[in-house]
Amino acid sequence: MRTGRDLEEDRRGDKPFGLAIGMVTVAAFVLLPALIVVLFYVFANVFALVEGTDFSSDTMNTGAFFVGLAMTVAVLLVLVFFAIAQIGLSLAPNRQRDR
Repeated sequence: MRTGRDLEEDRRGDKPFGLAIGMVTVAAFVLLPALIVVLFYVFANVFALVEGTDFSSDTMNTGAFFVGLAMTVAVLLVLVFFAIAQIGLSLAPNRQRDR
């Protein structure tokens, strides 16, 4: 049998978890533009090292460059959403029914 105190603890227990997940989500979205710039800079440098054999403007494959930009942004978004989901799963308490 659950007492009033147990029910009160259950109601209070969800609020810190929700706030923590919300703060992590906001922090991830605030850092997202900076992380996209850094990751794209790394991609552009590696692309330039691999493809930059000549100094003419014909050497750069713009299609591959823009696909790299799109993939960089997509991979970072997937990683951020995955991290938020994992943090949410680890912070959420397991709910068990009282019998």
